Amino acid sequence: MNAIIRSVIVACVIQVIAFVSLGSYIYTRNNQQAAYYAAMAERNAAAYTDDVALRYYNELQVERSDERAALHEYIDKRIDLKLRQALEEK
Repeated sequence: MNAIIRSVIVACVIQVIAFVSLGSYIYTRNNQQAAYYAAMAERNAAAYTDDVALRYYNELQVERSDERAALHEYIDKRIDLKLRQALEEK
């Protein structure tokens, strides 16, 4: 009878040890996965932010370039107008 009780107690202790080990493994694994996904999300966010900033910068460069081209065109037209007016006066 004592042998049966001891074997049941040993089995319970082994079962508790197994569940504690499994629980700690799952907890550690989840923490590692969470840290991995957090780092991956941070890298993706940084890459997205860099991409957005670069696109915005490029849009500004194109806008400024268009403004410069329009200004050059305006100045050329004004110069041509002044030259025509000067030639007509002579």
